[in-house]
Amino acid sequence: RMILAKAADRRRYERGLVDLRQEAERALGEERNTAELRDQFIAVLGHDLRNPLTGVMGVADYLQREPLSEKGVRMVRLMKAGAQRMAGLIDNVLDFARGRLGGGIPVELDAHASVERTLLQVVDELRVSYPEREVVAELHVTGSVPLDHRRIAQLLSNLLGNALVHGRSEDPVEVCLDGSRPERVTFVVSNGGAIDPAALPRIFDPFRGGDRSGGRGGLGLGLYISQQIARAHGGRIQVEPPRNDRTVFRVELPRHGA
Repeated sequence: RMILAKAADRRRYERGLVDLRQEAERALGEERNTAELRDQFIAVLGHDLRNPLTGVMGVADYLQREPLSEKGVRMVRLMKAGAQRMAGLIDNVLDFARGRLGGGIPVELDAHASVERTLLQVVDELRVSYPEREVVAELHVTGSVPLDHRRIAQLLSNLLGNALVHGRSEDPVEVCLDGSRPERVTFVVSNGGAIDPAALPRIFDPFRGGDRSGGRGGLGLGLYISQQIARAHGGRIQVEPPRNDRTVFRVELPRHGA
C-alpha cells in the first residue's frame, strides 16, 4: 500500500516543531533571567532599606545611654519604636517578594533555644513601643520545640502589633503560649473588639488583612506573612469566630518540626 502526502505540508510540520523548540529554549532562558533578577532585586532591596535603618537604630541605642530629659527619653523611645516597626515592614515586604517570586519563606529550625524567651522579648519590645497599652503574657512550654525563632518572633510581632493597633485601647491584649501537649504548641493573641464577619474569609490575603480599622495597618502584609511562616513550620494560623466582643488569633505548630 502507498500513502501520498504533499511535501509542503510535511515541511510546514517540521518547521513548526523547530519553532516550538526554539520558543521553549527562549522561554527557559527568560525564566533563568527572571530568577536571577528576582534574587538581585530582593538582595538590593534588603540592603538599601536596611542599611539606613540600622544607622537610625544605632543612634537611638547610643542616645538611650546618654543623660536626657524626660521629653528626650520619650522622643528616643518613639524613634526606636518607629525604626523597629519599619524593620518589621521591610521583613514583610522581602518575605512577600520571596514567596510571590518563587523563593518561598525559608526556616532554620533550632530545638535548643527557649521559646518563652523568644516570645517574651517580642512582648517586651512592643510594651516599650506602646507604653499606654496593657499586654498580659502567659507563656508555658515543656520540653524542646524545633522552631525558627527569628521567624516565630516575626509572626508574633505581626499578630501582637496588629492587636495593639486595631484592638480597643481600654482592653488588655493577651498573649498565651501553651506547650504542655506532646504533639504541638499553641499560642493565642487576643484583643478587645471584634472583626467584621464579612472580612474574615479574606483576612489573610495580602494587602487586605491590615485594613479592618480604616487602613491603619501599614501594607496589609502582616497576617499574610504570619500565615506563610506558620505553614513553613507545618502548622496553621486561624482567626476564631467573634465571641465576647474580642478578636482571637490562634497559631498551632507541630513539635516534630517543619
